[in-house]
Amino acid sequence: MINRIPNERIYEAARRVFEEAAKDGREMAFAITDEAAGLVFGARTEKCAARVLTHAIRKAYTSATMRRDTIVFRDEDKKAEKTLADWGLDPQMTHLVGGTVLMKDGELWGGLGVGGNSTERDDEISRIARAVLLGEAPAAGVSTKSSTPAPARAADLSSFGERVTYAARADQFALTGVRGIDPATGRLGETPEEQFALAFANVARLAELNGFSEDEIGRITVFTPSPDYRPLINPGWLGLFPDDNRPARKTTHLPLDKDVVVELEVVGARGSRTPVEIDGVRHRDPLPMGARVGRHLFSSVIVTDIPNDKSRKAERVGAIEQGFANLVSFVEAGGATLDDVANVWVYMGMWDLHPEYVDIWCEIFKDEHSRPSRKTFYYPRTDFQLQLEAVVGGSRQNLEIPGIGHHDPIPMGAVTGGVFTTSGVDGRDPATGKEPRGVVAQSKMVLENLQRLMDEAHFPREGLFHVTGLIGEQSYAKEFTSAWREVFPDPASAPAFQLMELGLPARDLLVQVIARGVTS
Repeated sequence: MINRIPNERIYEAARRVFEEAAKDGREMAFAITDEAAGLVFGARTEKCAARVLTHAIRKAYTSATMRRDTIVFRDEDKKAEKTLADWGLDPQMTHLVGGTVLMKDGELWGGLGVGGNSTERDDEISRIARAVLLGEAPAAGVSTKSSTPAPARAADLSSFGERVTYAARADQFALTGVRGIDPATGRLGETPEEQFALAFANVARLAELNGFSEDEIGRITVFTPSPDYRPLINPGWLGLFPDDNRPARKTTHLPLDKDVVVELEVVGARGSRTPVEIDGVRHRDPLPMGARVGRHLFSSVIVTDIPNDKSRKAERVGAIEQGFANLVSFVEAGGATLDDVANVWVYMGMWDLHPEYVDIWCEIFKDEHSRPSRKTFYYPRTDFQLQLEAVVGGSRQNLEIPGIGHHDPIPMGAVTGGVFTTSGVDGRDPATGKEPRGVVAQSKMVLENLQRLMDEAHFPREGLFHVTGLIGEQSYAKEFTSAWREVFPDPASAPAFQLMELGLPARDLLVQVIARGVTS
C-alpha cells in the first residue's frame, strides 16, 4: 500500500481528519493499514488518549481484513446473530464505527480508522479521509462541518445487556445501566470481583462506541446492594482513571436484580475536565470532591466533615449546617455561584430533623422564585450528605405544574443556563391533587406530569437526555417500564433511563421521575 498511496496523500488525509477534529472541538486519532492489515500510519492529536489511537488502528485493521467498513461489518453480524467471537480469538477485530475499507477499482488497498468523535462523525470523517487517500472527491452528502443532532441516536448497545441506555443532547450525555456483563458472551461475571472489573471496562467500551471520551465523564454513580462490595470498586475505578484527573463519584446502596452486584451510571459533558476539591476536606477513596467539565460542575457526595479538623465531628443540626457550608465551598471552588446550582440531591438519615433541614435550605437559597430543583432521599445509612450539579454562568428560572406542588419550599423544576432539571415529579392528578390507584395509572400520570412541566418551560420532549425512575419496590419495575416505552418507543432516540428502588417513603406515591434535559 505504501507504493500505491503517495505520502503526500497520507499527510493530507491526516490534516483533514485533524481539521475536522478541531472544528468539533474533539481530540481524535487516525490510522492506516495496508492490504495485509499491517500498520502504515498512525497519529493522534496532542491531548488524545492513547487508547483512542489503539481503537483507530483496530478499526483500520478490521476494515482491511474483512474488506468492508466496520459499520457494515457490525450490521451484517447483528443481522446474522453473530459476535466477534464467531470470527476467532482475534483481539484486533472490532465492531466500532469509524473503520473504512480502502478499495480502488475492485482492488484492496487497505483500511483506515478514525476515533474520538461521535459515532456519526467518526463515520463521516473516515469517508472524508478515504476520498483523499484514493484521490477522489468527497462523497456526495458527506459533511465537512460539525453538526450536533438533537437527539443524537444511540449506537447498538444490545451486547451490553438490556438495561444499558445512552443519550446525548447538545453538550451533555448520560449512560445508564452498565453492569458486569461480558459483551462477547452476554453473560454476567461469575464472581463479584469479575462483575466490578467488567462494569468499569464496559464504560470504556461504551465510551468509544458512543463517541465520548473518558476525559469528558463528570460523575460515575456506583449502585451496589451492600456496603460489603465497596472494596471492589477501586481496582476498576483506578484502571479506568489511572491519573489524578478523575471525575466525581457517588456510591449508593439499593436493591438490584438477582445475582447483580454492581450497576454504573455515567454523566458528563463535552469539554476538558478539572477535579474540584474543598480546602481541608477530602474523600478517603481516590476520588475528588467533584469535577468541572466545560461549563458543567458535578459533585461527589458532599460530606459533613469539619474542614482541617479530623478530631471533631459535627452532630445532628450541626452536621446539616456543615454539609451546606461544604456545598457552598465546593461551588465556589468550582468557579460557580449558588445561582448556578441547577439540582441538589440530599441523602438524609436524620428524618426527624427534616424541618430544621428545610430552614437551612431556605437560608442558603433565599430567593423563593429561584431555587434549584431538589430530591430528598431517606437514606438511613448516613446522617446527611449532598450531591449537586451546576451550570456555570447561567441564570436560573423555577417551574411549577399548575394544580400540584411540593410541600417543601422547592420548585417542581428549574431551567439553569439552558439546562432543564426536575425535583421528584409524582403521579398526582392536577385536577384533583390526588394520586390515581395502582402502578399503571400512576406511571402514566407521572409521565403526563413530566410533559406538563416541560410545556411550562416551552421545552421539547426531544431535549430530554436523562430520566431516573423511582419505584417503591422492585415489583413495580415492569409496569413502570411498560408505561415508559409507550411514551418513548424508540430506544435509539429516547432519553437514558435509570430505575432506582429508593426515595419513596410515602405509602401512596408508588413511582416518581427525576429528569434532565437541554432547552437550547
